[in-house]
Amino acid sequence: MPWPGFACASEPPDERTKNPTYMTDTPGSQLDQLGKALNNDDPEVRWIGVGDLEAIRSREAVILLIQALNDTRYVSIRWRAAIALGNQGDPVAVDALVSVLSDENDHVREEAAEALGKIADPRAVPALIDALEDPQRGVRLRAVKALGNMGDSAVPALRNAEVTGKSTLLKAVTEALEEIGRRNLRAQQQK
Repeated sequence: MPWPGFACASEPPDERTKNPTYMTDTPGSQLDQLGKALNNDDPEVRWIGVGDLEAIRSREAVILLIQALNDTRYVSIRWRAAIALGNQGDPVAVDALVSVLSDENDHVREEAAEALGKIADPRAVPALIDALEDPQRGVRLRAVKALGNMGDSAVPALRNAEVTGKSTLLKAVTEALEEIGRRNLRAQQQK
């Protein structure tokens, strides 16, 4: 995975990030310090702040991650925040993730679609249906996978995509429908 602020950098962060100053020089709570890290001029400090927030399971951390999702300076912070929000799984993030499905960067859109699939909130279904028309194949495929995670609420959209969708999506749509069917069967068997 590339380091923040760099498209293809494979070098690890330098010494600054091993003991970031935002964790030692700033008074206040850990969340306050991480909130300040998200506004730091150094993209590596922002990156680490997002990663640290991902590990904190709280509504306050989710709100700060939503702030990072709207970072205007570093695209890598936006897509990393989308990943973190998906891993948090808090439905509070759904509206923010839906809004970045129209981000100018395809990687941000891909990660937002995947995050919405992890959260699996049915409110995201209409936006994920729209994402099936995204110009980038990766976004379309992640939207199909996310719809598959939504369960029965997404079946009509997936059936429609199966009939009218692009041929590159057919396999993914079929797999998503099959997975929904398997989950429904397991649920019935457990009753």
